[in-house]
Amino acid sequence: MPELEAWRKKGWNPDTGIGEAFGDNGYMDAVIIEELDDAGEVLLTWTLQNSFPLSIGQGQLTYASSEAKLITVTLSCDYFEVE
Repeated sequence: MPELEAWRKKGWNPDTGIGEAFGDNGYMDAVIIEELDDAGEVLLTWTLQNSFPLSIGQGQLTYASSEAKLITVTLSCDYFEVE
């Protein structure tokens, strides 16, 4: 999570307003998302070009459950490619 928060703050810092890299598009990057099957084999690969995080949800931890923590990240991109 620290890496996602640092990336988000390059474009928008809630403490100071616009982030330090906003003017030069230094906050944009390529993101690769792989969809896996039950055996862990790649089904689809999504490549998001010139993307940046719009929001990052923290999710909730509970001691009553051993389920994985779900973190929601909303990304924006100029375009994407699917292989």
